[in-house]
Amino acid sequence: MTHQHRPTWVTLVGILTLVFGFFSLIGAGQELAVPRFLEMQQEIVMHVEDMAEESAIDGSAEIEITLDGEQTTVDVDEIMVFVVHLFDVPEWFESWAFTIGVISLAIAVLYCIGGITLLMANEVSLPIFYTALALSMLWESVRIAIFAQTEAPLLIMQIPISGVSLLIDVILLVIVLSAEKTSFARI
Repeated sequence: MTHQHRPTWVTLVGILTLVFGFFSLIGAGQELAVPRFLEMQQEIVMHVEDMAEESAIDGSAEIEITLDGEQTTVDVDEIMVFVVHLFDVPEWFESWAFTIGVISLAIAVLYCIGGITLLMANEVSLPIFYTALALSMLWESVRIAIFAQTEAPLLIMQIPISGVSLLIDVILLVIVLSAEKTSFARI
């Protein structure tokens, strides 16, 4: 019985898939925390509104803050507009944020499994790997389409991240499709 070695491209793509899968797990964890983040945003807005009311009582619409060790005067209304706009998300997103995080987490786990099975280089490796990549590409495309329909800066900032993820998936897919796969036919 001869021992077949795993091709270099399998090792490279498998490790890259695990690394990108790990980053996806971190991102999914952050998405799962979005509902709490939105609650904190409401608390920040309320705090800024309190500051605005205090300034109005004092007869000024400005407050003194320290930035990099220097005292600066800032217009409270400008802060309020900025904070509210930055964290403003559509109402539907507030109810769907956790679900989006769960879907992202499930796909990230499958992505990691795809990398692990690819490193095993057996007959089930490629179908699992292709499934993980296909679902990841589909999900990132859906995320781009959804977030592009909003005007929320918080969601629009996610579009380039999803675009890079989609590009990485396509590159990995092209590498695997164009590579020699005889080592996966072992019985």
